[in-house]
Formats: sequence, C-alpha cells, structure tokens
Amino acid sequence: MEDIEPSEKMGLIKVHIILGIIVLILTIIRSWLFFKKERPSDLKTGSKLNDKLVILIHNLFYFLLLGIAFSGIGTMIIGGYKEALQSNNFELIKNHSEITPLKPHGIMAVIMMILLALHIVGVIKHYISKKENTLKRIS
Repeated sequence: MEDIEPSEKMGLIKVHIILGIIVLILTIIRSWLFFKKERPSDLKTGSKLNDKLVILIHNLFYFLLLGIAFSGIGTMIIGGYKEALQSNNFELIKNHSEITPLKPHGIMAVIMMILLALHIVGVIKHYISKKENTLKRIS
C-alpha cells in the first residue's frame, strides 16, 4: 500500500477492518459450536504422525484466527487507526515501528497462509491416497 493514494488506503483499511471483524465473529461462533455440537470423529490417515498433524493444524487455525483478530484490534487502538478513519486523515496513523501488535499480526498471518497451504496439500494427498472426499465430512 506504499504507492497508493491516501484516500484509497483508507478504503482498503476499512475493508480490512470489516473483514477482520467478520472473521473474528465467525471464529467465535465456530469455536463455540466446536465444543457444543457433535462433530465427526478425527480423520484417520493411516499414520499416527499425520493423524496428530491433522489435529494440531486444525487447532492452530483457531488460535491463529483469534490471535490475528486480537492483534488487529490492538493495532487499530495503538496505531491510531480509529482516529484516522473517523477524521479521514491518514496522517494520524502512527509509524509502523511504534505499533507493537503489528509485527505479531503479520507473522501470524504468514503462519496462517503456510498452514492453509499445508492443509490444502494434505486434503489433496488424502484424497489421492485414500480416494476419500474429506470435504463431505464437513457438510
């Protein structure tokens, strides 16, 4: 966003914040349902290591989504984004080096993307090796 006009930056930041809040709400609802509703048994891949990785990756998704959301809220508060959005003045946003939660927010987002890629590879690998459509389990 370095080369984007301030007015466009404000629009992108608003979209980012709205999507982040939606993801937080959906994650809280999904986490609540995870413990309150019956769910399918854990996937059996034929490998104890893979079975443990499946559970670990699924749990990490929840923790990362919550961590990203809360570090995003911290970034908004500490970084002056709320004031900047209210006044439509991009210059009220603090320097990135002054916004402590911004770095963990970015690191967790990168870890999330890596986990998502591993998850997709795992689903494809499982489908090829077991000829089982794991997507049917979630419906």
